[in-house]
Amino acid sequence: MVPSVNHTSPMRSRAARLTSSALAILALAGAAFFIHQLDRQTTARRVAARQFELRAREVDASLTSARSAQRAYVAAGQSATVWMPQVKALSNQATTNLDAMRAAAVSTEAKQQLLDASASLAEFVAIDKRAQDYVSAEQPLMASDVVFSEASDAVTDVTRQVESARLAEQQELDTEDAARRRQQIYAASGGMAFAALVLVMMGLTAPTSTQSAVDGARVGSEATPASSPESLSLRPTVAPERPPAALVIAEEPTRDAVALGAAADVCTAFGCVQDLAALKRALAQAAHAIDASGLVVWIGSAEGADLRAVVAHGYSDQVLQLMRPVSKQADNAAAAAYRTGNLQIVPAKPGTSLGAVVAPIMAAEGCIGAFTAEIRDNGEVSETVHAMAAIFASQLSGVLASSVSQPTSTATPSHAASA
Repeated sequence: MVPSVNHTSPMRSRAARLTSSALAILALAGAAFFIHQLDRQTTARRVAARQFELRAREVDASLTSARSAQRAYVAAGQSATVWMPQVKALSNQATTNLDAMRAAAVSTEAKQQLLDASASLAEFVAIDKRAQDYVSAEQPLMASDVVFSEASDAVTDVTRQVESARLAEQQELDTEDAARRRQQIYAASGGMAFAALVLVMMGLTAPTSTQSAVDGARVGSEATPASSPESLSLRPTVAPERPPAALVIAEEPTRDAVALGAAADVCTAFGCVQDLAALKRALAQAAHAIDASGLVVWIGSAEGADLRAVVAHGYSDQVLQLMRPVSKQADNAAAAAYRTGNLQIVPAKPGTSLGAVVAPIMAAEGCIGAFTAEIRDNGEVSETVHAMAAIFASQLSGVLASSVSQPTSTATPSHAASA
C-alpha cells in the first residue's frame, strides 16, 4: 500500500519563505533609502554652511577695504571725494551679505549675533557720515579722531559678532550632523538585524516533508536492485525541492577606492582644461573631492618671484584681488611649501573646524607655485587628503607651466588658464 503524500504543507512553507525573503529585502531597501535621504540632507546643509562662511569672509574683506579707504580721508595727498563713494559701496555690500547670512542662519544664537552686527554696521555708516561732514568742513583733526577711534571700534564689533555667528552656526551644523549619523546607524542596524532574523528563522524552519522525501529516495535507491521493476519504472520522479539561495549583500566600495576614483575624475578634468572656465570647474571638482571650503592657486617662478594668487574656488573675484603677493621668505605655509618643495599642514585652531593643506606646484626647473586648500572637519590630517592635494598640484603644474614664463606682474588667471 502506497502511503499518501501531503503536498499542501511544502507549498505553504515555500510561500512563507518567499514572503520572509521579500520582507527582509524590503527592510534593507527601506533602510538604504532612509540613509540616502539623510545623506542628501547633510550635503545640502553643508553647502549652505559653506555659503554662510563665504559671506562671512566677504563681510570681513569689505569692512577691511572700507577702513583703508576711510583712512584716506585724512591722509596727505589723498582726495576724500574719491574714497567716500568707495566706502559707501563697500558698506552697502557688507550690509547685503549680513542680511543674506541672517536669512540663512539656523541657530538662534547666530541670528542674534548677526542682528547685533547689522546694528554695529549701521553705527559705522553713521560714524562715516560724521567723518565726511568734518572733512567737508575742513576739520581734519576731528575727522581723524572719528576715523581712528569710533569707526575702528564699530568695525571691530561687526567683525567679532560675525565670527561669533559663524562659530554658532558651525556648532549647530556639527550637532545636526551627529544626530543624522545616529539615525543612519539606527536605520542600518535595524534593517540588517531584521534581515538576519529572517534568515535565521528560515534556516531553523526548513520544511521536514521535503527532507523526508529525499531521505526515502536515498534509502530506496540503496535497497532496490538495478534490475528490479521499480528501478525500471517510467514514472517521473520528483526532484527534491531546492533551498532558496542565500541573500547576498554586495560589499560597498572602500573609502580608498572612492578617493582614487574621485582623484581620477579630477585629473581628467585638469587634462581637458582649455580656458579659465574649465579650470574653475576642475578646481570645483577638486574641492569636492577633498571636502575643501576654498582653494587658491599661487604662482611664482623657479627663480623665486613673489607668489601671486591667480585663480581660486570658494572665494569671490573681489576677495581674490585683495590677496597680496607673498614673498618666498614669508612666514606662512604657502611660502614654506614654495621655498622647500614639501607639503605643509596647518592644523585647525581650537574652536574652529577649518585647517589647511598646502602642496608645492613642481615643474622641471623647480617649484613654481603653491596649491592651498582650506579643509573642514580636521581633514587636513588625513593622508588621503595629502596624497590627493599633491596629485592635484602636479596636474596644475602642467596646466600653469607656461604662465610662469611671463613676467610675474602680468600673470593673471586668464593667462594661467590658457596655458
